[in-house]
Amino acid sequence: MSSVNKFEILKFAGPNNFKLRQTVSFNTRSILAVFLMLVLSISSAIAQTLSTSTVPNAVNDTISICVNSSTSIAYTASYSSGHDSIVWTFQGGSIARATGAGSHPVTYSSVGVFRARVRVYDTTYVLKTKTYWVDARTLTKPTLTVPDTLCESDGPITLIGSPAGGTYSGVGVSGNKFDPDIGAVGNRIVTYTVTNGACSRSVSDTIYVKDAPEPNLKSTGSSRIWQGVTTYYNCDTSSTNSTFVFYNQSLATNYSSYTLDFGDGSSVTGTTFPSNPTTPITHTYVTSGLYEVKLTLHHSNGCDRTSTINIFFGRQPAIGFNIPGGAINQCIPDKNGFIEICVAITNVSANSPFTIYTLSSNDGSPDTVFTHPPPDTVCHRFYIGSCGINSSKFTDAFELSLRASVPCIDRAATVEPIYISKPSVAAFLAPQKTCVNNPVTIVDNSVIGGVARPSGCLGASAGRTIWEISPSTFTTPNGLADLGTTYGLADPQSWVAGVSPLNVTFTKTGTYTVTQIVGNALECSPDTITSIICVDSLPVANLALSTDTVCTNQQMSGSFVGEILGICDTMDIRWHLPNPINGQLTSALPYDTVQNFSFSKVGTYPIRMVAENTCDSIELFDTVVVQGIPTVLFPNDTAICGLASVNFLDSNIAPIISDSLSTVSYSWSVIPATGWSFIGGTSQSSAFPLIDFTQYGTFQVVLTVSATCGSSSDTMAVTLTENPT
Repeated sequence: MSSVNKFEILKFAGPNNFKLRQTVSFNTRSILAVFLMLVLSISSAIAQTLSTSTVPNAVNDTISICVNSSTSIAYTASYSSGHDSIVWTFQGGSIARATGAGSHPVTYSSVGVFRARVRVYDTTYVLKTKTYWVDARTLTKPTLTVPDTLCESDGPITLIGSPAGGTYSGVGVSGNKFDPDIGAVGNRIVTYTVTNGACSRSVSDTIYVKDAPEPNLKSTGSSRIWQGVTTYYNCDTSSTNSTFVFYNQSLATNYSSYTLDFGDGSSVTGTTFPSNPTTPITHTYVTSGLYEVKLTLHHSNGCDRTSTINIFFGRQPAIGFNIPGGAINQCIPDKNGFIEICVAITNVSANSPFTIYTLSSNDGSPDTVFTHPPPDTVCHRFYIGSCGINSSKFTDAFELSLRASVPCIDRAATVEPIYISKPSVAAFLAPQKTCVNNPVTIVDNSVIGGVARPSGCLGASAGRTIWEISPSTFTTPNGLADLGTTYGLADPQSWVAGVSPLNVTFTKTGTYTVTQIVGNALECSPDTITSIICVDSLPVANLALSTDTVCTNQQMSGSFVGEILGICDTMDIRWHLPNPINGQLTSALPYDTVQNFSFSKVGTYPIRMVAENTCDSIELFDTVVVQGIPTVLFPNDTAICGLASVNFLDSNIAPIISDSLSTVSYSWSVIPATGWSFIGGTSQSSAFPLIDFTQYGTFQVVLTVSATCGSSSDTMAVTLTENPT
């Protein structure tokens, strides 16, 4: 019969879990059958599916409800294979627990986040689990404050709802504003809605919008929109007065009376205002000027509305614009970053006091506006160069225009071309420190400005970059030709440009001055920048130990030998001991040029020092032998029957002497001083002597071992007794 074995059968309890059910004994021929049953059980359980649903639907396993509405949630579940039970638990719900597939209606009356969980069981083991979260919220009824009535002609009002954060809706509503002039006359319903999760509550109120007449004041003759207002004008300067006619083009009849204000201190009133230009109201202005004319129609319900136009009676403006010679071809300086050009304004004293003056340029800057009288001189700052920008008649040029405007006409004077050049800016990137004979790349970050000329713009390609390096102990791939030269000339167009980037190798240690000069043309001064590069040599150093041999726990020192202060900076010194357990740095800082240390254990140890500067680092090594105090240890005391000679080289009684890494001397003594002697050529100073005992008794054998770092002793009792007879 096959042997009987015990196996623990695990019951499947989920797609990745097993639980111990029972322990049974069976023979080995049953193993395969049990194993196949287990595999089939696992595969079947993995394939089983738990299906759940909720009404209302869950979003990302969260169901949102509003407790004010007493909304219940219906939970349903099904399982695709065999099982014992389906159990629901409802935290915070009207029922705490339910069994079966459902549907299970659950009502929530408290605000909070609650868990709803369903589990499918096979006896007491969970096969599947599904969890939902119920987000239950509440919301008090909002409030809305609005006026009872408004005139159609009133401006928009601000709506006030509480709590804040809701939305307003209704005809004439935009954001939190209500405009009574949008929509029909009569009752307007405004609604305020506040939402909190699944809770949404609204409140509505009514605004009664009263009718208001619609005036549309017109005049005859020439007009245009001037300063945002329709303006009728008469610029016939030969007349000393001017007559304008007025009528209401809207044909409004829903008014009881009107008022027409002519803007010159006079007005008329009546019951019916002319609605066409054939029978208008006329008015004569006897003084030139700009007048605001207002027609107000009055409704019997108290709602008025006004239409406004402008009337201008005056002369056309004059304008003069003078620019000083030599001011239209300049380069923006480095320091303040702009060129300011000032222009004289002339011939404007007789202009209308309502004249508007506008200074503009084609450089993209905003216009500057003046009222009459303008300043004698206006100034404009140019912050950019004119290369690539065209004025009305010229390329690569700015223009300045001064426009005088009245309702009937604009007059302008323009100055062009204005050539503005942009300066070149020197800039390069170089290391502050480097090593002798180490190639260095100096990166050119300069910006070449554009020089504007009537013949065309000199752009970046026409710029020149010159390098100067001092002292001359350096090399470049192509010699001095890589640096370029100015030949001592002011015009950059006559220079020979250097290379960019510049590759340099400094052949001696020291401090070098590197200068970059960039320019484009005579219109702009060259720009210069200088940087200092420190050139150091490879580190040179040595390591010196105060001694090559030292005792344990005895302090010794290591010293950096060399020049600690290099050309560019102080050399970094780092000390390294082999084992922090056996060795300890005792100096204040690990970077000290002299480092004290000690060792607690006997051994031979390497000492490493790293010396580093800008260029490189070097490692220096030495070795120290740490010696100790030798120790001696005898075995247990010994007893001998009869007189005998004792050889202390015998392993049973030989003393154990520790290694102190130094020469050890031996000193033997025996107490009492008689009854024994050294024999066989050994003596008091022998390492392992032969001692002949000639008397019975107990002798104290003492061994003292000594070395450079000290000595130690141990004692063995040797007892010699007579043989029994």
